[in-house]
Order: sequence, then C-alpha cells, then structure tokens
Amino acid sequence: MQRIKILSLTISLMLLSIKLCGASAIDLSWSSPTSIETGDNSSAVVWHYYLENNSPNALEIPIYLHLITSNEVRHDDSYNKSIFDKAAKDDDKGEGYSHSTTLPDKLDAGKREKCMAVFENIAPEAQKIHIYVLGLRHFSFWRPAMREYIYRITYKRSLKNTWRLLEHDFSKDTKSRYKPFE
Repeated sequence: MQRIKILSLTISLMLLSIKLCGASAIDLSWSSPTSIETGDNSSAVVWHYYLENNSPNALEIPIYLHLITSNEVRHDDSYNKSIFDKAAKDDDKGEGYSHSTTLPDKLDAGKREKCMAVFENIAPEAQKIHIYVLGLRHFSFWRPAMREYIYRITYKRSLKNTWRLLEHDFSKDTKSRYKPFE
C-alpha cells in the first residue's frame, strides 16, 4: 500500500512539473528535404518543417537552423528570395511558407506555422546531411524547462535529389551550438 502511495505521489508531481514547465509547448514536425538546382551550377537543399504551439499562451520562437554535410561543411539557413520562391512554387502544397527570419516573434496559442529552410551550395558528393534546430523549448526531468536544446535530424542521399531519414534525436554535438547573433 505504501508503494502505491509513493508511486501515485511521484506520478502526480511529474505531471504537475510537466504542466508548470510547458513540456512540448512547441512541436516540430518535418518532411524529407529535396535538392534543387539553383541555376549557377550549384544546388540547394530545401527542407519543409512545421512549428505548432500547444500551450494556452503565445510563446517566443527564436529558431535557428543550420546544416552540416558528411564532409563537415557547415551551411546556415539563408533567405534567398529567388530560391525560396522557386521551392515554394515547386511544392505541391502551394505557397504560404515562412522562413526563420520572417517568423513572428511569438507564435499564438494553438497556431501552426508552415516554414521552409534553404541551405545553399551543398556539395554534390555529400552523402549525409545533419540538420540542427536550435531555439525551441523542451522539457526534461533532469533540466526542467531547458530553453536551448538542439535537435538533430540526419538524412542520407537516396537518389540524386532526394534524401532518406536515418535518425533524429537531441544532440550533444558542441559544433552545432554556434548562433550568428551571439
């Protein structure tokens, strides 16, 4: 009986701490990236992702993305209007994409934002890419309401212009912590 009380109290405290810390307040979902030709004998990787605020309050979304290739070359998410417009036009889902630089400061409660990242000048010999997402809120029991976790999504080149998901998880990779605004 004592064990049941302790277990019940533990679960109650965990649920309360999750509620107070805003666990999973911003959800990140994504689709596989595609490579597109940019017209100057180089290519760009275009990655569509979605941010959704599941909390009852508006939340800040200071998101930052970058990509590191298998040959250790870093590419920051850049807003090149011509590539961005071409990728949005080529997409079956139509227009209405935001870029990390054009996102509002806060995402309203219950709102979902459709976003696109563009990584330019990706070497054609790159067989793997790692996309790092910084700035989202994440909850963990050992660091409540940790603001700066790094999410890494790894893809392997499948065909010429497509990428296959290999893995995704939180990253402890220190080379991914750089932010241009720090």
